[in-house]
Amino acid sequence: MAQTRKRYSKALKRTVVQAFLRGEAGTTELCKKHHISTGTLIRHWAKQFEFAAASANGHAAPRPVRDEDKDRQSLQNVRTLLSLAQKEINLLGGKRA
Repeated sequence: MAQTRKRYSKALKRTVVQAFLRGEAGTTELCKKHHISTGTLIRHWAKQFEFAAASANGHAAPRPVRDEDKDRQSLQNVRTLLSLAQKEINLLGGKRA
Protein backbone atom coordinates (compact mmCIF):
# COMPACT_ATOMS: atom_id res chain seq x y z
CA MET A 1 0.00 0.00 0.00
CA ALA A 2 1.33 3.42 -0.96
CA GLN A 3 2.16 5.84 1.81
CA THR A 4 0.62 9.31 1.52
CA ARG A 5 2.77 12.37 1.90
CA LYS A 6 2.27 14.57 4.90
CA ARG A 7 1.27 18.13 4.08
CA TYR A 8 2.51 21.11 6.05
CA SER A 9 0.70 24.43 6.31
CA LYS A 10 2.20 27.61 4.86
CA ALA A 11 2.23 29.11 8.35
CA LEU A 12 4.28 26.21 9.73
CA LYS A 13 6.69 26.36 6.79
CA ARG A 14 7.15 30.10 7.30
CA THR A 15 7.76 29.69 11.03
CA VAL A 16 10.28 26.89 10.51
CA VAL A 17 12.13 28.64 7.68
CA GLN A 18 12.39 31.89 9.62
CA ALA A 19 13.79 30.08 12.66
CA PHE A 20 16.25 28.22 10.41
CA LEU A 21 17.42 31.34 8.55
CA ARG A 22 17.81 33.31 11.79
CA GLY A 23 19.98 30.54 13.15
CA GLU A 24 17.66 29.94 16.09
CA ALA A 25 17.77 26.18 15.52
CA GLY A 26 19.23 23.64 13.15
CA THR A 27 17.28 21.29 10.93
CA THR A 28 17.49 18.37 13.37
CA GLU A 29 16.01 20.38 16.24
CA LEU A 30 13.31 21.91 14.03
CA CYS A 31 12.35 18.50 12.64
CA LYS A 32 11.89 17.11 16.14
CA LYS A 33 10.01 20.16 17.42
CA HIS A 34 7.58 20.36 14.48
CA HIS A 35 7.38 16.64 13.56
CA ILE A 36 8.96 17.14 10.13
CA SER A 37 10.28 14.01 8.45
CA THR A 38 13.64 15.32 7.22
CA GLY A 39 15.88 18.38 7.30
CA THR A 40 16.04 18.29 3.52
CA LEU A 41 12.47 19.60 3.50
CA ILE A 42 13.47 22.59 5.61
CA ARG A 43 16.39 23.42 3.33
CA HIS A 44 14.08 23.07 0.31
CA TRP A 45 11.49 25.39 1.90
CA ALA A 46 14.24 27.91 2.69
CA LYS A 47 15.31 27.96 -0.97
CA GLN A 48 11.69 28.43 -2.05
CA PHE A 49 11.26 31.21 0.51
CA GLU A 50 14.39 33.03 -0.71
CA PHE A 51 13.36 32.59 -4.37
CA ALA A 52 9.85 33.94 -3.68
CA ALA A 53 11.24 36.91 -1.74
CA ALA A 54 13.68 37.75 -4.53
CA SER A 55 10.97 37.44 -7.18
CA ALA A 56 8.56 39.60 -5.18
CA ASN A 57 11.24 42.32 -4.95
CA GLY A 58 11.84 42.23 -8.70
CA HIS A 59 15.26 40.61 -8.42
CA ALA A 60 16.54 37.71 -10.44
CA ALA A 61 16.30 34.29 -8.86
CA PRO A 62 19.17 33.71 -6.47
CA ARG A 63 21.94 31.44 -7.68
CA PRO A 64 22.64 28.25 -5.74
CA VAL A 65 24.70 28.93 -2.63
CA ARG A 66 28.25 27.63 -2.83
CA ASP A 67 30.14 26.48 0.25
CA GLU A 68 32.35 29.57 0.25
CA ASP A 69 29.25 31.78 0.27
CA LYS A 70 27.74 30.21 3.39
CA ASP A 71 29.95 32.04 5.89
CA ARG A 72 29.44 35.33 4.07
CA GLN A 73 25.66 34.80 4.08
CA SER A 74 25.66 33.85 7.76
CA LEU A 75 27.57 37.01 8.60
CA GLN A 76 25.13 39.10 6.57
CA ASN A 77 22.18 37.46 8.37
CA VAL A 78 23.75 38.32 11.74
CA ARG A 79 24.36 41.92 10.65
CA THR A 80 20.76 42.23 9.46
CA LEU A 81 19.38 40.84 12.71
CA LEU A 82 21.68 43.10 14.74
CA SER A 83 20.51 46.12 12.77
CA LEU A 84 16.86 45.19 13.32
CA ALA A 85 17.47 44.67 17.04
CA GLN A 86 19.20 48.05 17.32
CA LYS A 87 16.30 49.78 15.56
CA GLU A 88 13.86 48.10 17.93
CA ILE A 89 15.90 49.20 20.95
CA ASN A 90 15.98 52.76 19.61
CA LEU A 91 12.22 52.73 19.07
CA LEU A 92 11.68 51.56 22.62
CA GLY A 93 13.83 54.38 23.93
CA GLY A 94 16.83 52.27 24.84
CA LYS A 95 20.38 53.50 24.83
CA ARG A 96 22.97 52.46 22.33
CA ALA A 97 25.78 50.24 23.53
